[in-house]
Amino acid sequence: MGKTFGTGKKASTGVNFGPNMKEHEIKLSKACNGGPLRLRLIGEVQPAYRYWVTTTTGDKRTVITPYFDQEAEEWVKGDPLASYPDARKEFYYTINCIDRADQKMKILLLKASIYNYLHSLAQNPDYGNPADPEHGYDIIITKESTGPLPKNVKYTVTPGRNNTPLTEEEKKMELFNLEEAYAPLSKEDYERWIVENTYALVNQANTTANTGAANEQVSTLLEDDIPF
Repeated sequence: MGKTFGTGKKASTGVNFGPNMKEHEIKLSKACNGGPLRLRLIGEVQPAYRYWVTTTTGDKRTVITPYFDQEAEEWVKGDPLASYPDARKEFYYTINCIDRADQKMKILLLKASIYNYLHSLAQNPDYGNPADPEHGYDIIITKESTGPLPKNVKYTVTPGRNNTPLTEEEKKMELFNLEEAYAPLSKEDYERWIVENTYALVNQANTTANTGAANEQVSTLLEDDIPF
């Protein structure tokens, strides 16, 4: 279930993709290399919780956990990866947006610092919800290097000076179904994938079931492809 900006919790500092969904994602680490990124947010934000893990083959992968209450935005006890030292937890949001560079609908993965700033803007009566159809406004995201490593970056968000009501054409644009695109595996498939792809439960279970369907929902990413 999605949430309107300003109503959800502040983000703390998986991704399973639907067909061809990854190609529509905006990776801030790459999108901002050519200069400021100007976006018009649309609709609700979709909360999720994922883990970054190193698989038995050495790949870095993300998997969305089903042990997360989206409505309460709280982690649920019982997650097999919770005590796995090689798993890095990450709470994040996704939202539809129009990229002003090409006027196409895309998906923005919101890192905690950016989400929290937008959350504060939405609660500020001088600005309001940036995703509001009539009273919303563009946001401009810029990237600044803060050190020698690729991860040493700082993102700054600036609200547009004027409101940008959605045009009739923009209102008719099809939105991505974020709840479906970023849906977690079932608990059964989630644990099966963990057993067959990590060392987390190697001593607790052993299964030879076909996990093709589960693997199709787990995104394989390189370290330099991390969107944050």
